[in-house]
Amino acid sequence: MKESFIFYASFYKAIEELDEKKQLKLYKSIMKLALENEENEKLTGIEKAIFELIKPQILANNKRYEDGQKGGRP
Repeated sequence: MKESFIFYASFYKAIEELDEKKQLKLYKSIMKLALENEENEKLTGIEKAIFELIKPQILANNKRYEDGQKGGRP
C-alpha cells in the first residue's frame, strides 16, 4: 500500500457539489484506487461519472510512482 497520493483541487471542486453521503462514497473510492490500487464497483450515477473522470489521473500518477520505485536512469 502506498503512503500518499496527489489530490488535485479540481477533484475537490467537482466533489464539493455533491451531498455529503455521495462525497464520502466517492472520497473512499478515490483513496482505495490511489492507495491500494483497487476499484470500488459500488459507485453509480454522478459519483461514478466523476470517478471515471478522476480515475485516469490517479492511474497515471500510480504508474509514475511505480516506475520511480524501479530507480532512476543508470
